[in-house]
Amino acid sequence: MKKNLFFLILIFIIPLSSYAQTKERLDTSFGFREFKLKTPKETYAGYEMRQTNLYGLPEIVQVYELPYDMGIGNTKMQKLHLFFLGNKLVRVTALLKDSLSLDYLKKSFGDGETPTVTVKLDHKLKQDIAEGKEKFAYEPIWSWQAEQVRFEEKWLYLCDEGACVKYMTLDLYLIDFQDLMQSMLLN
Repeated sequence: MKKNLFFLILIFIIPLSSYAQTKERLDTSFGFREFKLKTPKETYAGYEMRQTNLYGLPEIVQVYELPYDMGIGNTKMQKLHLFFLGNKLVRVTALLKDSLSLDYLKKSFGDGETPTVTVKLDHKLKQDIAEGKEKFAYEPIWSWQAEQVRFEEKWLYLCDEGACVKYMTLDLYLIDFQDLMQSMLLN
């Protein structure tokens, strides 16, 4: 009986410790390499950032594109998109040249979870893009969440004049920022 109870407790403790490790790693690293969330924009003045309106977001959010030829394992990145709300970095999206192994991400951040929302580039979205109503769409693949930060692997469709380019991305952002954007885009 005691042996069974020990194994039962162990079965519950292992997943909880993995979840706690993921939360701790995301909330303490709080960024993507040298790009730390909540950091002032001036911190990155020496980088070759170019402001872009690819996402068509409200003016209070400034998005900068930055060439970034670094690697994650065997996968190379081609650029970063840095999102600033006011003067603070609130989101970093890494556009990858190749896909990244989910096993690699799970090894670094734990099991994560499949997203509850899926978005495909369906006929309606294609029509909205062709009419200029939409400039981008995400197709979530996998996600990890801590108390303040969410990290996702997803497909990003960036669209201009009816044509879309599909990128594998790693997306790190403040949960409060995502909630703010959802409420702004719904109004």
